Amino acid sequence: MDYFDSSIELEAFLKSKNKKHLIKKLEIPNVEILYKRQAVANGLGDAIRLGKEFVGNEPFAVLLPDDIVIPDPVPALKELIEVHKETQGSVIGLKQVKQDCLKDYGVIQGWPKERFIEIQDIVEKPETNPPSDLAVIGRYIFTPKLFTYLELTNEGVEGELQLTDAIKSLLANESVFGKIISGDRYDIGKLKEYVELVNRLIKTD
Repeated sequence: MDYFDSSIELEAFLKSKNKKHLIKKLEIPNVEILYKRQAVANGLGDAIRLGKEFVGNEPFAVLLPDDIVIPDPVPALKELIEVHKETQGSVIGLKQVKQDCLKDYGVIQGWPKERFIEIQDIVEKPETNPPSDLAVIGRYIFTPKLFTYLELTNEGVEGELQLTDAIKSLLANESVFGKIISGDRYDIGKLKEYVELVNRLIKTD
C-alpha cells in the first residue's frame, strides 16, 4: 500500500537536495487500487480468497510478483487471456522445468491441444514421480467459481491453504486449461535466477 502512496518525507528530502526534478517521477498512477492485507502467511489460496469481494462474479487474473516474465513477443498474461476468450475456462501459465526442480512447484498432467493444454490433474510440489515436466508459474486466469472451492479447501502441504487443492476441486466440475508461455520466466525467489535476471537487464540497459 505504501508503494502506491505519496511520500511527503521523500519529496521534502529531494527538495532539500535540490533535486526537485525527480519529484515528477513520484507521481501516483491515475488508477483505482484496492487493497486487502493477508494478516497471516497462510498460503496462496488464502491470499486469493481474500480478494473475493473485489472480483464479484467476473473472471479475474492472478499475478505473483516473484515470477518475472520477459515477453517474447507477447506478455504472458495476454497469452492466457486469449485462451480464456476461446475456452471461457480458467487458464494456468506453464513452463517446462528441469526434473530436479519440479519438487518446488505445482505440476500438471494434461492433454495437449493445438494452442493450449487441457489439464487433467495437478500436484503440489511432488517429491517423487511428477506427472510431467510442466510447472505452474505465477500467472493465472480464473473463473469466479474458484472461490467456492477455496472456501471449502482445508489446509494442505506445509499447513497452508493451497491454491493447488482448490484447482483440483475445480477440475472435477469444470474444464481448466494450461498455456505454455512463450517468454522467459525467472523465479526471483531463487538466488541463481534472480542474478540471471539482473545480469540480463543490465546488458539490455
